[in-house]
Amino acid sequence: MKLTLEQVCISNTSCRRIPHSPNVLNTMHWATRLKWKNAWSEEVGWQILNQLKEREILKKKKGKKKVTITYFQNKLYDKDNLYGSAKGCIDALRYNGLIANDDPKSINLKLQQIKVAKRKEEHVEIIIE
Repeated sequence: MKLTLEQVCISNTSCRRIPHSPNVLNTMHWATRLKWKNAWSEEVGWQILNQLKEREILKKKKGKKKVTITYFQNKLYDKDNLYGSAKGCIDALRYNGLIANDDPKSINLKLQQIKVAKRKEEHVEIIIE
């Protein structure tokens, strides 16, 4: 299953194409941080609902699943911020039943970044196998 997240908004003026890094999240007010977490989780949920057939196949598949998250972004994160920023997306996969848990026994997680020239080209791709 492949999910593509183009843009997530918490208001008319506050939108992002890539999840915030933990360095940014830690400086936010807790309520704003919660809004962003819920917004990313909701967007992943809607993308999953748009692919009901693939969702049912994945939910029936037993064993360890391979999850690849690719950020196409203008400014690349360092490794710790890359992994920390993906937490909301991974939790959304768990809440929607596509992965049993987010521990190493349940998923084989791979995160990668690809640099793009313009911010308008930024997006997130999630592939679950």
